[in-house]
Amino acid sequence: MDLFRSGHGRPIVAFFSRIGGKGEEGGGKTKGDSFKNAEMRALLTPLSKWAEERKIAVICISHFTKGGNSHALYRVTDSLAFTAACRTVALTAKEHDDDGNETGRNLLLKGKNNLSSDAGGLAYKFQNMIVEFSGDDFIQAPRIVWDGVVAVTAEEALAKRSGKLSKIEKAQEFLRTILANGPMAASKIYERAEGKHTRATIKRAKAKLGIKPKRVGGVADDGEWQWVLPDVEEGPDEALSAIAK
Repeated sequence: MDLFRSGHGRPIVAFFSRIGGKGEEGGGKTKGDSFKNAEMRALLTPLSKWAEERKIAVICISHFTKGGNSHALYRVTDSLAFTAACRTVALTAKEHDDDGNETGRNLLLKGKNNLSSDAGGLAYKFQNMIVEFSGDDFIQAPRIVWDGVVAVTAEEALAKRSGKLSKIEKAQEFLRTILANGPMAASKIYERAEGKHTRATIKRAKAKLGIKPKRVGGVADDGEWQWVLPDVEEGPDEALSAIAK
């Protein structure tokens, strides 16, 4: 920071790969235990004010812990004060298909965003290219090639990374089980999901499975919306009703 305070130009972005460290004392290093929230907040608050005064962005780079916490932000190593202090947190993970195999793409996903509306995640690949190094010398260097928007969340991507089922995958299994024998009223599904899956998760799982609700009966209280799996045939009662019509 002393370099930036000197006034020799104004940087646009400041990078920090580590702030503080467990048990670090003196020797020119930042004092503070990076695993302790109170000590990290004491360091990050003046850093935030310093950046605001100079109108620059501060980018902190960290990595994931080896634990299997289901919440993506809790997987960032060291103190939670780091992600709490940030206005936006972007997370990266390898993309996996439904069978758990790597697709060859990587994902840039939202962990937290207080700056703009949620635009979803982005897929990208690393591609080698030849660049001029010096005179007639050339070297091979990697570059990022963006590969479209993805709907997967950070929690889902990290669950596949750790081999555990995500919340939406568990909800999909729930829907497959209760709809295995045919259609069921949406109200009944939500009722049976209560305490296990949120309404929002059930809706997302429904979309993932390609379930299309259909109206059965009359309007208002005389009818109901039913869900049925795309690969499950209509029950005998519904088949007879269709023939009668």
